[in-house]
Parts: sequence; structure tokens; C-alpha cells
Amino acid sequence: MRRLFFAFIFLILLTGCQSKRDICTDSALLNITCGEAKKKLGLKYKGEGTCGVVANYCEFFYEN
Repeated sequence: MRRLFFAFIFLILLTGCQSKRDICTDSALLNITCGEAKKKLGLKYKGEGTCGVVANYCEFFYEN
């Protein structure tokens, strides 16, 4: 019973997390802003041109 409970919790956590590829796709489709994408991806850039930084970071996911 205990294993089933932990498996259930693990599945909830797993489905609640968004992959970096999904975040990049949402950013490219303008479903989220570049600032939101930067925050979700954990990028530490603090200057102007946030969209360029996100695009460069996400370029890896577009190629694969």
C-alpha cells in the first residue's frame, strides 16, 4: 500500500513538471513571454534582449 501511495505522488509530480522542450515551444509560439520562458528555464541573464537569449538557448531543442 505504501509503494502505491509513493508511486501516485511521483506520477503527480512528474506530470506537473514541464519539460524544457515544451517551454521552448511555448515561447516560440508566443504562448508565454520571453521573460516567463527565461524564468521557467532558469536562465540567469539580467540584461536586455531576453528573447534572443531564450532563442539561443532553445536552438538546441529545435535541432533535435
